[in-house]
Amino acid sequence: MRVIAIVNQKGGCGKTTTAINLAACLAAQSRKVLLIDLDPQAHATLGLSVKPEEAERGMYEVLSGEATLDEVIAQILPNLALAPSNIALSAIEQFLAGTPERERQLASRLAMLQEPFDYVLIDCPPSVGLLTFNALIACQEAIVPVETSFFSLQGVVKLSETIKLIGEKIGHEITVQILPTKFDRRAGYAKDILLKVRERFGEITLASTINLSDKLREAASLGLPITEYAPDSAGFKDYMALAREVIAAETARGRDRHASTGVGPQSRSGVLFAIRAPGAHDVKLAGDFNGWIPDRDVLSVKEEGGLWKKFVFLGPGSYQYKFVVDDEWREDPNNALTAQDSLGGQSSVVIVESLTVAFVKDHAVTAPAQSGGGSHVVPA
Repeated sequence: MRVIAIVNQKGGCGKTTTAINLAACLAAQSRKVLLIDLDPQAHATLGLSVKPEEAERGMYEVLSGEATLDEVIAQILPNLALAPSNIALSAIEQFLAGTPERERQLASRLAMLQEPFDYVLIDCPPSVGLLTFNALIACQEAIVPVETSFFSLQGVVKLSETIKLIGEKIGHEITVQILPTKFDRRAGYAKDILLKVRERFGEITLASTINLSDKLREAASLGLPITEYAPDSAGFKDYMALAREVIAAETARGRDRHASTGVGPQSRSGVLFAIRAPGAHDVKLAGDFNGWIPDRDVLSVKEEGGLWKKFVFLGPGSYQYKFVVDDEWREDPNNALTAQDSLGGQSSVVIVESLTVAFVKDHAVTAPAQSGGGSHVVPA
């Protein structure tokens, strides 16, 4: 069971929106998910059409010991359950005053959970207090939504340091990942902020970016996750890409399966993808060959004139892919071969038909005969 806290002490960064829609998209990917609303404002509860005042028992009763998690869970969608909150939770700090191990109450309740879940997501309050400490001690991972605005970086460094200190205190490392949110691709300053976020936080910045979306706001106002309200929208695609990125970490350690499968470099293929985007700050490649995680397992080169080249090792088969140009997903303009993807849109397709020997510098690799105008065999 992966326990992930969605945390930021700054309000308005898309924290609850992320908690709700990431949970729903993980559920849509056949993962069994529990969303815990640990915010007394109960926005995640409201965002899933549960009225806090009508919930007989919630997270206050769980943390106070009056009920178990299994007793308060409400089934929302197939694979998605909610542990609701209400204003009573704001009194839990006073209730637990003087209680031994009061910061570990949530962890102990999760340890007693009877119903099995693949994921537990915790929507934290917009502050670093007792409730947030409980969430961080209970989790192994934390996602920090960062709004791509002028004040977005304020406090994030401090929060990352706090999470690290908590990890050291409890004796296990908490993996922190930064999620850029509310990105307005029409605004030049937003692109600058996004670049600063990626430069400042480097590898811990998630490849996924959540764009500004009216559909996300509308879905929240109606108490629906984006999977139910607008599954053909850009907001849905953003959160589904995030879900896929989170899921990809399930097998990240097992990506190199040479020893167990006998599949080694001698049976993989070198495919070169290219797109000309002279005005772009950043271009990435994503496809079903890398779990739709932009630039994962991709070798990149930018040449003069804005020609971006992406090299991927592939075996025989048919592959869907897209370029991500400044966080905008695009089909390959040089490839007429397309197919409908799992999100209801169109993706470019490359077909690797057979293997021939080629060379990249001094290292022998296999290169495929293939179709699809946007990519080609690496020349020997």
